[in-house]
Amino acid sequence: MKLVEKMKCVVTMILVGGVMLVFSTSSFAQEVVKESEGESKSEVVTPSYTVAVLPFEASGNELKDVAPEVSLLMNTCLSGKDGIALVERDKLDKAISEMEIGISGTVDPQIAAQIGQITGAKILITGRVFVVQNELFLVAKIIGSETSQVFAETVSISFKESHADATKQLAQKVARTIAAKGETLIAKKKQTHDSLEDLKYMLEGRENLPVISVAIIERHVSQLTLDPAAETEINMTLASVGFPIVDPNTTVEQPDIEITGEAFSEFGMRNGNLVSTKARVEVKVIERTTGKILAVDRETGVAVDLSEQIAGKTAIQEAAKKIAIRIIPKIVDSMEDSKVFVSE
Repeated sequence: MKLVEKMKCVVTMILVGGVMLVFSTSSFAQEVVKESEGESKSEVVTPSYTVAVLPFEASGNELKDVAPEVSLLMNTCLSGKDGIALVERDKLDKAISEMEIGISGTVDPQIAAQIGQITGAKILITGRVFVVQNELFLVAKIIGSETSQVFAETVSISFKESHADATKQLAQKVARTIAAKGETLIAKKKQTHDSLEDLKYMLEGRENLPVISVAIIERHVSQLTLDPAAETEINMTLASVGFPIVDPNTTVEQPDIEITGEAFSEFGMRNGNLVSTKARVEVKVIERTTGKILAVDRETGVAVDLSEQIAGKTAIQEAAKKIAIRIIPKIVDSMEDSKVFVSE
């Protein structure tokens, strides 16, 4: 009997030990999973957006002192939020002053783009403060400077209540909107050859590049332009990556490829002393000896300046550069399939 009892004790100890081992293994596995989940969570990086808080507009003289306070407090509240990098107030004020813009609660998309370019802000915050039936409304607009995408947030309180608390609530809403909608406010980066460095690398070491001529008629508000910005920009871009360029009006050498087209700009709007213009550039790339069309492209551009003529040229220049970068890979692809592009 003693032997039997001893055997029972041994079996019991083995079973208990096995159960303990199972529980400890399970607990260890859970800890490992928790640690791995914690590591994966810590690896998630919150995207950071460069934000500029512009002046708010006040409706009515009774709110003329409230609007600047709302803008200032909004800037202060957002400064401590994760994922938001605010443009320094001095830098923003200087940019607005240099552009001679009387910024209010309504920001034209063209102006927003210009502010974004000068300050580096991808998202602009502006808005209005107004009263309806003794109720104070604070409205904020969240604007993508690159995309012109707009979201809005609103807070309302009794006119007698503190607008400081309402501004804090509004700032919370704005921060949540930026965190949730930030990617839609920012222009997506293209994965194609979208820089001169990419194109230079692609063409490095290539010989016998085709000779190209560029002739683009340009008009601004129905007036012919003496020094076409589109033609100049496309010539500069092609030359910078190695293509030999000839002037169709002065050279006796026949180009392998002819780039022709038309560009025009027109008055958009005036805001104070600032003038905005919109432009469109259209080009056609032709293989001279065969008449084959290698590429057709078009692009629009917007620019703002104190001078209407300079704004028009800048808008055309920006559109032309985008086209030049897009058509170069198409010219290269044509070179791969043709022996025509061998200059004498």
